[in-house]
Amino acid sequence: MITAAKTNPALQPVHALKAQINACLTHDSLASLPRITAHTLVITGAEDLVMTPQISEELKNKISNAELVVIEIPRI
Repeated sequence: MITAAKTNPALQPVHALKAQINACLTHDSLASLPRITAHTLVITGAEDLVMTPQISEELKNKISNAELVVIEIPRI
């Protein structure tokens, strides 16, 4: 994942990437997601390295009344 992030044109500082990865690995609230009853929009980028479209799909599936939007950004 670090290698992929380093080749990303929207490079961020390594300490920031490490902090994001640590947050994803240590925070788990999946069990509480089914309690959400409000209409929910889950948004991710098609090339998001941290909250991937696959993870966002899992979030959507655990929240009733949720919709997933994957944003595609064209490469210039």
